[in-house]
Amino acid sequence: GNRLGEIDPSKKSVFEKNADAFQKRMAAKEKDWQARVKKTGVKEMITYHKNFAYFCSRFDIQCAVQLEPKPGIPPTASHILSVIEQMKKRKVRLVLIENYYEDSAGQKIKNDISDAVIERVPVSVDGDSGVSTNEALIERLVQTIEKAH
Repeated sequence: GNRLGEIDPSKKSVFEKNADAFQKRMAAKEKDWQARVKKTGVKEMITYHKNFAYFCSRFDIQCAVQLEPKPGIPPTASHILSVIEQMKKRKVRLVLIENYYEDSAGQKIKNDISDAVIERVPVSVDGDSGVSTNEALIERLVQTIEKAH
């Protein structure tokens, strides 16, 4: 906000008011998202890649298991089997696959764990239609978790 205020001092208070309103709105959204995620009872989910680390810690969801055996390495058959074993043992049923990865691993999981919920999701702004802001992205992810439970 300050930088814009320096460019046009006459609008400084407007910029500050807008920035303040945005902060307040985001704090309220954050509370809402936290409550909605908590209500789903989702404590853990599987992701394709570690892209979700920040989202998971923010919403107190464990995301310790990825479909990639190592970042950048596509899922191998043996790794998928180990993910399936861990899902069964830990009673994890939600798998989010970032929508720019192919999802054959998701299909293999579904074949083995019929009640698993495999969802393809965007992980960046403009990563999907209707996701043009960070707020819209988080809303989409929260809705996906709600839909899955």
